[in-house]
Amino acid sequence: SAYKNKSSVKNLFCAEMRITMKIGVLAVQGAFIEHEHMIEKIGHVVQRILSRLPHFWKEMYKFLITARGWIVICVVVFITIFICNNQKIAYSEDEKKRDEYYQQYGGRDYSGFTSLIEQRQNDVYEAQAKLDAAREQYERGELSEDDVSRYVYNLMDAERLLDNMSEYMQQIEYVSQIKEQYGIDAYVMSQRGYDQIFGSKGATRKLLIYIILGFGVVLIAETESSVEYKNGMNMLIGSSKKGRRWEHTVKAAAVCILVGVSAFLLYIIEMIIMYKAYGMPYINAPLISLTYMNTAKVFRNITISQYMLILMAEEILFAVAVGLETVFASRHIFKKNSGKGIPLIIVINTAILCIIM
Repeated sequence: SAYKNKSSVKNLFCAEMRITMKIGVLAVQGAFIEHEHMIEKIGHVVQRILSRLPHFWKEMYKFLITARGWIVICVVVFITIFICNNQKIAYSEDEKKRDEYYQQYGGRDYSGFTSLIEQRQNDVYEAQAKLDAAREQYERGELSEDDVSRYVYNLMDAERLLDNMSEYMQQIEYVSQIKEQYGIDAYVMSQRGYDQIFGSKGATRKLLIYIILGFGVVLIAETESSVEYKNGMNMLIGSSKKGRRWEHTVKAAAVCILVGVSAFLLYIIEMIIMYKAYGMPYINAPLISLTYMNTAKVFRNITISQYMLILMAEEILFAVAVGLETVFASRHIFKKNSGKGIPLIIVINTAILCIIM
C-alpha cells in the first residue's frame, strides 16, 4: 500500500510534468507565431510607406535593409573606432609640460615666450658673470673650491633651463621666417597633436581607415546589385516604364548619398577620438603654422579647421568614387558574377591607396 501510494504520486508528478512541458511548447509556438505576425504587419506598414515615397528612397531602403548595408556600416564604424584607439600615442610628462607652455605663452601673440626666453638668457649671463668673479676670488684665495663649484652648478642649471627653450626658439624662428616670406602671422604652437591627427605620424591610421571604408563601400554598392541579378529583378528593372538608364541613375545616386554619409560619419568619429586624445588647440590658426604643412602654395592662406574640412571632403569623394566604380563594374563587367569581382575591386583600391598615400 505504501509502495502503491509512492507509485501513484510518482505517476501523478510525471503527468503534471508532461502537461507543463506541452503548455510550455505551445506557449513558445504561440510566441513565435505572434512574432511572425508582428514582423509581417511591420513589413506591410513599411511597404505602404515606401509605396508613397519617391523611387530614390526605395533604393535607399534596399541598400540599407534588404541588402543589410546597415550591418556593413556598423562593422566599419566599429573597426574604425578600434583602429583610432589602437593607434593613439601616449605622450611623456615632459612633452605634456611643453604643450602646456604652448597653451600658456604661445599663439599669435607669443610675447610671453620671448620674455621667458630673454629671462632664461639673462640668467645664464648672470650665472656666467658670477662664476667668472668667483674664479678670480678663488685665485686670490678668497673662496674655496666648494664655493666655486656652487657657482658652476648654478651656471649648469641656468644653461639647462635655457636648453629647454630650444624647441620654442625654433618655433619662433620659423614663425618669423613665415612672416618675412609670405606676410602671414603664423602661430607659435605645438606640432605634436596635429602631426598625429593628419601629419606623417597619422599616415598609417589614415591608410587603414581608407582601406576599411573602401571595403565597406564595395560591399554596400555590390550586394544589392548581385541580389537583383540572382533573383531576376534586373530584367524587370530593365523593362520599367522610365527606362533602364533612369533606374541605374537612381541607384547610383542612392549609392553616392549612402556611402557619402557613411564617410562623413566615419570622419566625425575619427576626429572626436583624435580630439579626446590630443586636443585641437589653435584650430583657427593658419595651417602654415604647422612646419610640415609649409609645402603647397594652395594651403598657405587657409586655417587648420578649413584644412580639416578639405580632408573630410576628400574622404567623402573617395567613398563616392569607389561606390560609382563598384556600381559600374557590377553592372557592365561582372554582372551575375559580381560577387566574384568584389575581391578584385578591393585589391585594386587597396593597391592604389598604398601608392597614393
